[in-house]
Amino acid sequence: MLGDDGKALVISESDGTGIRRRFKCKNQIHDDMLSVEEATDRLLQLAQSVVEVDWIMLEDAMGRILAADVRTPIQLPPFDNAAMDGYAIVAGPRRRLRIIGQSRPGKPFRSKLEPDEAVRIMTGAKIPLNANTVVIQEQVAREGDVILADESADSSVGRNIRRTGEDFGIGSILARRGDRISPIVGGTLSACGASEFSVFRRVRVGVFSTGDELQDPHLPLETGQIYDSNRFTLFHMADNPAVSILNLGRLSDDVERVKQEMRAACRYCDVILTSGGVSVGDSDHVRDAIKQMGSLDLWRVALKPGKPLAVGSIDDTLVIGVPGNPVSAIVIFLLFVAPAIVKGCGATGRPRLRLRAQLADELTHTGSRREFQRGRLSVNDSGALMVRPASRQGSNMLSSFQHSNCLIDVPGTATLLRANETVWTWPLDRTRDRLFEQV
Repeated sequence: MLGDDGKALVISESDGTGIRRRFKCKNQIHDDMLSVEEATDRLLQLAQSVVEVDWIMLEDAMGRILAADVRTPIQLPPFDNAAMDGYAIVAGPRRRLRIIGQSRPGKPFRSKLEPDEAVRIMTGAKIPLNANTVVIQEQVAREGDVILADESADSSVGRNIRRTGEDFGIGSILARRGDRISPIVGGTLSACGASEFSVFRRVRVGVFSTGDELQDPHLPLETGQIYDSNRFTLFHMADNPAVSILNLGRLSDDVERVKQEMRAACRYCDVILTSGGVSVGDSDHVRDAIKQMGSLDLWRVALKPGKPLAVGSIDDTLVIGVPGNPVSAIVIFLLFVAPAIVKGCGATGRPRLRLRAQLADELTHTGSRREFQRGRLSVNDSGALMVRPASRQGSNMLSSFQHSNCLIDVPGTATLLRANETVWTWPLDRTRDRLFEQV
């Protein structure tokens, strides 16, 4: 179809879900693109949280997502105890006190304390009956079984005592539905005697790579082949204790074979990730297979690297196709796919950590799309947070991530940012290769 100017037109319609479907007429492509935030919101709307739950013991719970609030059955601390090593006494004026015993963790002093008496006490030990303060041992002079507090001793009521329930009272919420059980959360649960939990079942994520040009790393390369890196990268970036991850192998450039393997994967997976094969090339059969078996939307995101994003479904399985370029695949995963998996796990997503930093070097930007360049955050001698862009930013260059620990958020309107200008950065947790504060 041609417009009045003789150029090809683009037809756009809504399918009732709020997602605009765009159709290319001849060789003209609609120039409307989604912002990063719009694409994130749309994908989160499509992602479905698992509802099935498992009951597991604490020792198996690390990294799992709670399916219900957990409340403490006891107070924490469960009794008044000493915050410091010293002597438990009855508060009063400076005086000589007779030591009548000791209180140790797990071995409390069980008699009542009188005003002229003291009990040697260790950190964490139960406060004796009638005692109401602890004088630290450094401020006490001891002669045999008698002590005398020096002038600097603070023996006011409640000094150096941890009160019953000051951390958590009975019935307090220790962790909420959607929280990930981290080591600290797990330690808190254990401290309150909570030992068995309702958690969401693991979300089942399968990862395909696509293309006859790919070869497994343990085999020699033939002419025209490259080693398959995206499947390995996505597999391990998606893997965590709340996910059951499946390596689905490589899809060949044969549409019937693609349909067969994807259909089999959909019987198990909640989410399928593919890299490559969803564009408009002659060998991009994944796109056609998904459309024939389910539905597919091709989104163009105002983003560099990683403009194309394919989102579809086969039966009840969410299918997400990321670009074939390695850096594009990583950036698309970090920005869009990871939050969708987090939601699928039943987790409460949290805003990502962003930090303002000064550029250590000038940064150039071409085009009009928002760009996420790779960079390295550090602190200079003055304590200022600095970021240095990676020297090479090509979407095929995995080396740009090699020593990077953040993404630099470059506005689409910028062309040149000079050294010492301030930019937003998205820090990466390099132990997990994920953006911080995701879950």
